[in-house]
Amino acid sequence: ISGLFGLLFVSLMRMGSSRGSGEVIRGMGIMMLTGFWFSDVSNASHVGGFLFGMLNGIICGPRYVKDYSLRRKNSVEFDPAPRDFRLAMGFGIMPTRRGLVPLELVWLVLLIL
Repeated sequence: ISGLFGLLFVSLMRMGSSRGSGEVIRGMGIMMLTGFWFSDVSNASHVGGFLFGMLNGIICGPRYVKDYSLRRKNSVEFDPAPRDFRLAMGFGIMPTRRGLVPLELVWLVLLIL
């Protein structure tokens, strides 16, 4: 779960959502507090999962670009994204096709190993 938090944090930072990334940090703080309260929960695994999730998001996650024409109020440009996508992402933010390293290449390397 901490790895997914790290991946979500990187994605929200790339989209420019400082409020959403703050919520992720708050959730990680709650997880860290549970590690202090319960002796069976390891804080090192929470931090390690978060860092490797961030690394995975940096290497394989998509980039986001802002399209000015979709951000205008009376734009005539067609928005290919569905309504639910727009509600979550905001207007004018579109993901690119690939990240720094294509995810297919990562799966191929893992398959060979």
